[in-house]
Amino acid sequence: KDEKVLIAGDFNCKVGDVIEGNREEVSKSGKMLLKMVKEEQLAKDIPLKPKRRVNFKWFNVAAAVLIAGYFGYNEYMDYKREKLYQQTKEALFFVSENFNNGTKNLVHFSEFEKSKNKIFK
Repeated sequence: KDEKVLIAGDFNCKVGDVIEGNREEVSKSGKMLLKMVKEEQLAKDIPLKPKRRVNFKWFNVAAAVLIAGYFGYNEYMDYKREKLYQQTKEALFFVSENFNNGTKNLVHFSEFEKSKNKIFK
């Protein structure tokens, strides 16, 4: 279907009832515009570009990448938490061992105190 598009510079000109719903009034610039349209000086074929179709295949690929990234990130965070837990457990075990060694020496010290008190009584 051949359609023609009119591009005019004066959008305030009155063209009368040529356009449905307009008043019958025609201005001087409107008369000139209508005359030029009749002579087809302003009519020009403009090829319309077809609508671009959205390729949903790429949306599927992007969604798959995002989902894989999300689960991969969660796996990584679980690994980091487990590693941190193990390091904390080792550190607390080390503190516990050193504390237990220190309390063994306190038992000997308390025996020394008892013996000293018996002697110097």
